[in-house]
Amino acid sequence: MPTPQQYLDATIKVGLENGLKGDSLIQFIANLQHETGGFTRFKESTSYRAERLLEIFGPKRLKDGTMSKGRNGLNSLSMAKAICLKGSAAIAEHIYGGDWGKKNLGNLFPGDGAKYIGRGPIQITGRSNYTTYSNILGVDLVNNPDLALDPVIGARIAVDFWKRKGCDTAAGLKDFIKARKLVNGGTLGYDEIQHYATTKSEYISNSELEYRLAQRLDSKQEDKNEEAV
Repeated sequence: MPTPQQYLDATIKVGLENGLKGDSLIQFIANLQHETGGFTRFKESTSYRAERLLEIFGPKRLKDGTMSKGRNGLNSLSMAKAICLKGSAAIAEHIYGGDWGKKNLGNLFPGDGAKYIGRGPIQITGRSNYTTYSNILGVDLVNNPDLALDPVIGARIAVDFWKRKGCDTAAGLKDFIKARKLVNGGTLGYDEIQHYATTKSEYISNSELEYRLAQRLDSKQEDKNEEAV
């Protein structure tokens, strides 16, 4: 298993290779550092206690005073306990499978909920997302979902997400709050992210400088080789 430092360096390299630079690169790394607990957590845990499972996925009181339906019929503590007794795979299957999983995640077959739990720096979840990134990257994540745990593949997924969501543009304009909202839907963790960005900015910037220098040297060598032909 790669170390957090190896994950960090691989992620910086992939970001640079895919056009991230300056503030966007720093914010990209800082957001992923937060999302992964310091580049240590890359696979979702579904080992919930029954009370917590019901709290997150059970019925909720709506603004009009009525109660929403629980995820895939989860509506009581006794039901949550029965699910939890079957283990983490059964929990994942209940919260990500069934009718809800088909509609929202493209989990079409029994077992998809457990198979396509969150993985990688941005925790891609569901058959539809694994299929999307299989097509984008040319990697068979559908049949081999744990490939999303590979530092390079995970970083490539994260870069694509960062760009498609508009985070690259927002961060490039120094709108770091907007970039965070585009990642998380809110500003949870924003202060920690900015602290990390400040403390690691020199390291990330130096990595970028080394990368740009290597590019220029390679370009000059290619020019010399062409002249020699």
